[in-house]
Amino acid sequence: MVTSLRTAHCTEHGHKELTLQLVDKPVPGSETWLVAYLERAVASGSKFLPGQTIQLGWSTLRVIERGDGTLGLEERVDLETWRESVTLALWHTWTQKEVAASFGLVDELQFPQQEQDAMVARCALETDTLLLTRISVDEPSFSGWGVTCAQDHEHGERGFVPLLEVTARLPFLAQFVALPAGTSVLVIGPGRIRAHAFRDGAPLAIEPGSYVAALNEA
Repeated sequence: MVTSLRTAHCTEHGHKELTLQLVDKPVPGSETWLVAYLERAVASGSKFLPGQTIQLGWSTLRVIERGDGTLGLEERVDLETWRESVTLALWHTWTQKEVAASFGLVDELQFPQQEQDAMVARCALETDTLLLTRISVDEPSFSGWGVTCAQDHEHGERGFVPLLEVTARLPFLAQFVALPAGTSVLVIGPGRIRAHAFRDGAPLAIEPGSYVAALNEA
């Protein structure tokens, strides 16, 4: 199901209105927040032009010209594919914030970019239990994330893989990628997702009633 939302006040500032396409349902209320954000940005003097990109959390959105005279936004589905929608971007932003809040780290969110690389071991693509570890780096193309299986063995060959490619193959990992450097996450998936986080080797408490607490109790 595809639904649309449209800004209503951009023309007051000499700017085209923006239409947002929603494929399925995002988190309730998140779409109206994005409409309000775009209207505030235009009111403050921002100009959105076709071909321009906008960063929403870790997601890259691209402005397009629509046939109805408004502007639209596309999101990346994978490295080769864009679609006119903001659903994934809204969903990922919400879940990434909720994961961080579950471990008391919401004030330390570090959104990577979808195009940045992760260091991925071959064994990570052949298991349901994964260990994600993030280090602090200065290299712009590297997110700092490493992904291996959770087994105690030599993980073998590792390579740089764009985060968007990793999460296209393992979608349940996207919700964890905004945790800050110095953290690691043990993730059990892909059916029933459970997660436990560590910082500098010490386990992080999960806030009662939080998003991750609900995942682990499901």
